[in-house]
Amino acid sequence: MPVEHVKAITAVLSNIDKTEALSQRVSDLSRQVDFWNRWMVWGLLAGAIAAAWVVITTSLVIVRSKNLATTQGRLDTVRELQARTDSKNKDLRIAEVTADAVKANERAAALELESLKLREQLLLQGSRANLLSGDKRKKFIAAIKLFAGNKADIRYSANSILVNGAIVTSTPVGDDVTSTSDALLSAMSEAGWIVPPKPLIGSLVGRGVEVDISPLATPDTKKAASALAAALRSLPILTTGPYEPTDSRLARVGNQTTSPALDNNTIVVAVLTHE
Repeated sequence: MPVEHVKAITAVLSNIDKTEALSQRVSDLSRQVDFWNRWMVWGLLAGAIAAAWVVITTSLVIVRSKNLATTQGRLDTVRELQARTDSKNKDLRIAEVTADAVKANERAAALELESLKLREQLLLQGSRANLLSGDKRKKFIAAIKLFAGNKADIRYSANSILVNGAIVTSTPVGDDVTSTSDALLSAMSEAGWIVPPKPLIGSLVGRGVEVDISPLATPDTKKAASALAAALRSLPILTTGPYEPTDSRLARVGNQTTSPALDNNTIVVAVLTHE
């Protein structure tokens, strides 16, 4: 085959190879262009969505900021009104407390004056036994007769000397403790209370009359003790209690046996020094 033909054929084949390579290159570039076109479209879409989101959120921020400012203003106004109201209420409360304190002081002063007058009357009347006579005695008996059957120790304040637990000698503490305890025992006995045959010697010291009961006493006994104390005050005899001591104040002085026996439901009435 002539050389010219060979060269021509070689040139044709070379052109064919170049054409195929260029076609392949064009195909690759076309795919890449399509790929990035799609991403560009998605990017534009995302940008549009982002722009719309910015617009929406910005609008919401502006609206909510206005609402916040309005609401904050209302809240400040309400707080200011509440503070004013609280201040007024506080001032009114202070005024009320001050007025109550003044009234309490006035009542305390009145009670103190009444107490002083009562003490003066008690000092002028002489023996408290005088208050347990006549009509006052009848009223006292009527007041405690509802609790007939209750037991009571009537004791008077005295300084005692004991030997082996037995009382050797005793000296009453107070001018009228024996006469008052005698009159009290007589009236309570007439009212149906269970009492010793005579007043007992007591170890308590102080003023007036003290009513004591055991912490283990029944509710009925406690009611009777309260009624007895109230009846004594109405005479009027200065009376304290009923107390519920847990110490030796309830114990009898000496080891002598005296009826009725002392138990948890025995009400102890101690006649102490006159005011």
